[in-house]
Amino acid sequence: MDLNKYAEMVSGCDFCEIYESSEEKGIQTVKSTYEISALHMKYKYYVTHVYDPKASCMVFHLDYSRRSDLDDTVGYWYVDPKSRNSCRVYYSCECKLRGWVPGPVYNMMTKEAVKKVCVYTCTSTRHHSHKHTHLQPYSHMHCACVLTGDNVGRARVAQGVSERGLQV
Repeated sequence: MDLNKYAEMVSGCDFCEIYESSEEKGIQTVKSTYEISALHMKYKYYVTHVYDPKASCMVFHLDYSRRSDLDDTVGYWYVDPKSRNSCRVYYSCECKLRGWVPGPVYNMMTKEAVKKVCVYTCTSTRHHSHKHTHLQPYSHMHCACVLTGDNVGRARVAQGVSERGLQV
């Protein structure tokens, strides 16, 4: 989890920095500050990430001990390995903004941001595999990012996550 580089990975994220980190029984909890912008609007919010490497899953939600510009955000990342050089990445995020926000801004912060994160994830996975000789070359690395905006996809991933002991 390289959250300090998140702003380099996702356009629209101007700043991301870890302000607290801990680990207990292999589960990592990381709290980060995010500053994002969409068109002329800027937001600052605080997120708690809980990462279980054995379960290949990270869940996240607002750090409710701090005041964020977002009303709420919650979601998860789940990596489903298919083979040594293939995986499927599931990502879901729900975001509730405070007050009224223009439609184009809301779309940039939700739908477009999710697509950009998934494109970056797959591109980065392929690039990473190309740089390491113990992994298959770029042309053989497969990554599929599934946006689980439908209830069926969300339920399927939530079941896999809960089987591994994490709460979504």
